[in-house]
Amino acid sequence: MRVNFQTEHEPTGDWSADAINLGERFCVRRFLRRLDEFVDFAKRAALPVHLLTPYYVRERDLDTLIEKIAAVAEHFAGVYVGDVGLARRLADRNAVTYVGSVYNRDAAQLLHDEVGVRRLQMYPPRLASLAEVRAVLPVEIVVHGHIPISATPRCPVRSHLGNCDACEQVRQVSGGPAPLWQRGNTFYAGRKIITYGLVSSFVEMGLDSVVIETFALDEKQISEVSAIYHGEQPPPNDLVSGMFLDDAGAVLDSEPWFQRFRR
Repeated sequence: MRVNFQTEHEPTGDWSADAINLGERFCVRRFLRRLDEFVDFAKRAALPVHLLTPYYVRERDLDTLIEKIAAVAEHFAGVYVGDVGLARRLADRNAVTYVGSVYNRDAAQLLHDEVGVRRLQMYPPRLASLAEVRAVLPVEIVVHGHIPISATPRCPVRSHLGNCDACEQVRQVSGGPAPLWQRGNTFYAGRKIITYGLVSSFVEMGLDSVVIETFALDEKQISEVSAIYHGEQPPPNDLVSGMFLDDAGAVLDSEPWFQRFRR
């Protein structure tokens, strides 16, 4: 079973991953602005790099995205796509992984036959639907980290008005039982999903690969998480599986907020 790392920023250390999924998922403008940066990393990387493309694609952006991605596709092992129209247009020249809510055999068959999808990242993951979907497409799921939820509400408004923010600020925007973190134009779940207790089951389930979201993880933690999901070291005794919340009052960039958990 492969362990892939998903990120919007170039790795700065040895992540011991089997592949890196790199790109911008929530903004076409930022994706196009940073595409050369992604290509440069893919050329230098010693492991496969998949290009993450924007989930929200407007009609006016479709042709531009097709042209730009086609021009650099040779440098990537494949592309991750959350828009069906973009997936269909890219599938004849690229190994397309569709990212989305696909939970039955008919939906998977349609994506395979009519769109040309070759892999699926089931998002959000539902293990109960895995067997039906795997009968048609190889499946991977996100098993660890803060899951990106959506673009911020102001993003589509500012995009329409033409005055987008390109900010990289990280801040907590809500608390309580369902906290949210914001980086730039993206909301991330404040609760971290951890599935250490299911590692031995993933192979039996037939998962081709699992994905770790690297948002808010430092290099040391990324290395430790990789070793656990590769089966090279046991998980911490106090962290097995579930949704975990960092300590109340902890600040995202304080040290070491990610090591303080409670159920």
